[in-house]
Amino acid sequence: MTECSNCNSKARPLLGSSLKFLDKESVRKLNDFLPESLKSDSFCEKCATYKPKVEFSHIYSRYEIYIHNLSLELENKTKELNNLNSEIEIEKGQLNYNLNDIGIFSNTPTHIELIELVESYFVVDSGMWSTSSDNLDALWSAVHDNIAREGLDSADKLAKGFETSKRFLKKKAFIKGGNTVVDVKYNFSELAGNGKILMYCQGTAGIDKNKKIPFFNDIDSKYGNKVKTLTEEIGGIEKKLSLHSLVNLANLIKSFTIAE
Repeated sequence: MTECSNCNSKARPLLGSSLKFLDKESVRKLNDFLPESLKSDSFCEKCATYKPKVEFSHIYSRYEIYIHNLSLELENKTKELNNLNSEIEIEKGQLNYNLNDIGIFSNTPTHIELIELVESYFVVDSGMWSTSSDNLDALWSAVHDNIAREGLDSADKLAKGFETSKRFLKKKAFIKGGNTVVDVKYNFSELAGNGKILMYCQGTAGIDKNKKIPFFNDIDSKYGNKVKTLTEEIGGIEKKLSLHSLVNLANLIKSFTIAE
């Protein structure tokens, strides 16, 4: 063997070169670890043995670039999935549904099947409802801004806040496929002593199988395949990053044997 398939380094016997290569078993192990684009028929000691510092031709440096690109792909696909889920939630939220059919409890009845946490928050001041649409998703900001323009009387604000909180929690529970909100809790905090109060409400969306359950067959059919594909792609990338990390490659390189 006179040339490394990975870095193209050449052994020059006439010039006294002593370039050596990994043995066959080490090459097999390395190729089993590497993605198809980085596999090679041979690796020399210059590009595939452990060193504190490595250059681009070293398989560790090339793999580091691969991992970086894979991490960017994961970030982009995760962002795409989050945006898609937001789009789905907005579409579900636009469906007509009687929110009065959704029960709300301060405790957690044993017959309720729990789904996930739902939250609501907004700010009340002494003159009118103050809202920050920048901190809210598109589905809720319009509701908040409408309340802000109404300029409700001070005496009605907390009562209205409770009702609005309940409506938000019910709406979010409906979007999650629930027909009940349990373990509901409210919290009030004064902001910077300026008369404004942050109202925060949380509960857990749940399903009472004795009541009508929301169904989103059309929406699920419309987005289901894309959500499934993105979820599987994200899972595949996360598995690669976990099993084939740079640390694992470095440990593998340390174990290699140079052929005599």
